[in-house]
Amino acid sequence: YDQKKFLDSVKTQNTLCQNNNINKIIESFSNLKVLVIGEAIIDEYIYCEALGKSGKEPVLVLRDLFKERYLGGSAAIAKNISSFSKKVTLLSYVGEKNEEKNFLSKNLPSNINSYFLKKKNSPTIIKKRFVEDINKRKILGVYSLNDQSLNNKEQKLFQKKIIQEIKRHDLVIVSDYGHGLISKETAKLIIKKSKFLAVNTQLNASNAGFHVISKYNKANLILINETELRQEFRNKVDNVDILIKQLSKKVKSNYSVVTCGKHGSKIFSLKNRKIITCPAFANNVTDKIGTGDTMLALLSLAMYKKIDTKFCMLLSALGAAYNIEHMANSVSLSKSSIIKAMQSYLK
Repeated sequence: YDQKKFLDSVKTQNTLCQNNNINKIIESFSNLKVLVIGEAIIDEYIYCEALGKSGKEPVLVLRDLFKERYLGGSAAIAKNISSFSKKVTLLSYVGEKNEEKNFLSKNLPSNINSYFLKKKNSPTIIKKRFVEDINKRKILGVYSLNDQSLNNKEQKLFQKKIIQEIKRHDLVIVSDYGHGLISKETAKLIIKKSKFLAVNTQLNASNAGFHVISKYNKANLILINETELRQEFRNKVDNVDILIKQLSKKVKSNYSVVTCGKHGSKIFSLKNRKIITCPAFANNVTDKIGTGDTMLALLSLAMYKKIDTKFCMLLSALGAAYNIEHMANSVSLSKSSIIKAMQSYLK
């Protein structure tokens, strides 16, 4: 019922929903120059069979069957956007020994121009998850990372690169995982120089309690999930509608978006003080990793183009639904599949 009501309200907005217009709108993203800044991550999934308890210790024993590696973090965002925009630039870091740079470069499409700073005393970020092969449940996560800040020399080098690149791009997307790439000073620089800035600051096991969205005051668009929102205000009980308004007041973002899992997502506009709620569209939930990033990628492109907000929310919700049905970012968004999905829901 929620889906039908929302789709009907999108259809009644204007002529956006005619098939050739949907095509035209999404095709219009191709001329955007997009800069993606944030930690590139390699998601390594090790699929296992559970053998049972060890004979000597109270430990679960697994037999590894095979492993798969996917682009994650900012690299996954850049890859998703590359299907829609012709020119994408990625700024990130790799480990001191340049390890995994080949894997990252080889798996990024040719229309992405990437720059990887070498971070001293650090590995390239790899997040390993051990997954029970039959039901695809994650059993254990092991992260290889150094989440200390860049040293002064590295930070100056990175900031110089940001200043160079920002003026060449229309839209800046920051996905900040709190693993030491973007300091408060760098965040201020990005906000000051960007024509349009969209931000996601992600809460994860290594940054809980230390990572805040308020680092990005006055961004054009911010996206966080409900858990991150509640942590920001140390508030377990109030309704999300109340908290999203508090967030908007605190960070002064033009648009604040909160994702609420199976309950969909909400967007609050600072200008007209209205909340729009968009339902979730996923049929099968396989893996939530990367879903918010996928949503941010599509939402940023559409909101930059000043398209009707409900249309933007539907577009990004369908992107998130596509992502959540696959393991991590194993399948990237494709322009044709998103156009087909939009046409089918809005016919």
